[in-house]
Amino acid sequence: MLERVPGVELHGLHGGVFSFFVRTFIAEISELSIGTTYAKKIAYIGTYHILGRVPGVELPGLHGGVFSFFVRTFITEKSANVRYPFYCVMGTQEDFRVLIVDQYSGGRDWHNSLEMTGRHIIAIDQGTSSSRCIIYDEKQKKVASKSHEFPSIHLHPGWTEQDPEVIMSSVEQCIRDVMSQTGLKSEDFRGIGITNQRETTIAWDRHTGQPLSNAIVWLDARNAALLERILAEDAKGDRDFLRAKCGLPLSTYFSAVKIRWLLENSPAVSCGGGTGRLNAFEVAEAVRQGRCCFGTVDSWIIWNLTGGTIHATDVTNASRTMLMDINSCKWDDYLCNFFGIPKETLPEIRSSAEVFGTVRAGHVLEGVKIAGVLGDQQAALVGQSCLSPGDAKNTYGTGCFMLFNTGNKPVQSTCGLLTTVAYQFGPSSKPAYALEGSVAVAGVGLKWLRDRLGVLRSFEDIDAEASKTDTTGDVYFVPAFSGLFAPYWREDARGTIVGMTQYTESCHVIRALLEAICFQTRVIADAMQKDSGQKLRQLRVDGGLTNSRVLLQIQSDLLGIPVVKPDDVEATAFGSAFAAGISTGLYTLNDTSVEDDTGKEVYHNKITDRERKERMDKWDKAVERSLDWAPRTTDIVEEKKQERTVFGYIREHAVPVVVTALLTTGVFHYVYYRNK
Repeated sequence: MLERVPGVELHGLHGGVFSFFVRTFIAEISELSIGTTYAKKIAYIGTYHILGRVPGVELPGLHGGVFSFFVRTFITEKSANVRYPFYCVMGTQEDFRVLIVDQYSGGRDWHNSLEMTGRHIIAIDQGTSSSRCIIYDEKQKKVASKSHEFPSIHLHPGWTEQDPEVIMSSVEQCIRDVMSQTGLKSEDFRGIGITNQRETTIAWDRHTGQPLSNAIVWLDARNAALLERILAEDAKGDRDFLRAKCGLPLSTYFSAVKIRWLLENSPAVSCGGGTGRLNAFEVAEAVRQGRCCFGTVDSWIIWNLTGGTIHATDVTNASRTMLMDINSCKWDDYLCNFFGIPKETLPEIRSSAEVFGTVRAGHVLEGVKIAGVLGDQQAALVGQSCLSPGDAKNTYGTGCFMLFNTGNKPVQSTCGLLTTVAYQFGPSSKPAYALEGSVAVAGVGLKWLRDRLGVLRSFEDIDAEASKTDTTGDVYFVPAFSGLFAPYWREDARGTIVGMTQYTESCHVIRALLEAICFQTRVIADAMQKDSGQKLRQLRVDGGLTNSRVLLQIQSDLLGIPVVKPDDVEATAFGSAFAAGISTGLYTLNDTSVEDDTGKEVYHNKITDRERKERMDKWDKAVERSLDWAPRTTDIVEEKKQERTVFGYIREHAVPVVVTALLTTGVFHYVYYRNK
């Protein structure tokens, strides 16, 4: 960080004492470039509020209307117990940006010495269908919670997009509501944790802060044709062409293919939730002009909360883009070039637990630090205290996501799973990795039964309806509405219900969907155990669908192991709050409350191994019947190869023959009519 500030020299540590000399003098300038961010008019180190408390600091003040001064600090052994962070603040007094320049953390003392007296963390949980804000106290107990649903936009089959401004509006509304409910003020908060729907991609103008398109949601499959072209032309038809670098297979799922689609198709993208409002600038043009910012939803929230001064993401979200090297945890030149995405459009990658910036002036959370960021499924892993190799959790929400902690080294899957970063608690700590399997349709399938088929009145009726029967009546439901995710990765699969008879009722179909979620989880669990070489002894679960006891009992039966549900199923929000608490000193890794078994529900297997195998075999048959319904990417790639071969032959052989025939015919007619 210090290297970014002109004139700053850090002479380091010596004699075991935290002592250093910081010297800076910045002449009057009109504009200072700091990376991709522009400070307005001047830069200065520290603030009167902070530096006035540090021994040895002198502030000569303003000279010629310019913030220019000499800061000299020397902390001797007499004050060796005083630990202070120093900040570089860029901008004017009215409009400034805070970056951590140096932070020596020897415990919680230095936080308290700077009057970081807030005893609460606010977690922002931005999901696919709703945004939620939850406040936690210093004992990690939930104080209050508020949520707001918002719509998705489906302009065409397979398309799912959202208005970025509506996303941010729902977040802001949650913040206002939960603070109004509790009466807490900004000074009562130590930090902010952010967790978000991953892979969902947003492009916006760095000058105006306005979206350049609607957000393309993680489950959107509009880029299928683009993926086919990439596979055929760049990846030799191999889905795992980039897996060694990024840990992920080529899929419509991940951000890089969505960004590439935006670059090629942005003129047709509308904003404003289907209102017909078109953005004035194309994404590709904004990139050429250096105005475009790409990011996942966490970056969009950080940008807005900080007033457009911080363009950053955390390592877990970056690991879902296909643009980050899974080993170095940095944007990779080869990957960016492969997809044609300029690195300067991407956010800075940071750890999951550090101060990203502070909330802008005038906001209800003004001055509060954004201190923890995690993708939603990694946040749930942390929230469930799956912090040791072999720990696993499954989140049942819009989709279904299972993560298996593999420790500090990435494990490359041979079974179709994803290799991802689990968390990184601080910039100097090693990242932890996980294997992940994703199920595209979980809660969204029940929403389909409710809203499209009308066989379910409300989510509260799930167990009542499913409990009307002990079995599905031999009905199997494969909810492959837009294909199957891990470990199948078959975009040609489509939703299929098999085994129906005149006996079948709506309760059988509802129960069959619950079983489908659990069958897919079982398949993923088998793949994880094979890849990791470790046996899964229990599964920790969270998410809204875990309110269904029928679902959790089915899951235990199909896995044959205990399924453990915590008393608070909002593990995703707590995971981000925990990361923020770690980086601000409110929490430590040793005092996590999720190890407490109080209030947990445990579900145990109730069926035999034989019955489990018979049901799994039937599920496999149902999956087979769902395949080859839509065109497969690999089939289309092969067809295009043959197409190119055929047309190449025609160009090489048929064209000369046709030309010769035409010339011969012309000559014949000329001679014939001339002689006649």
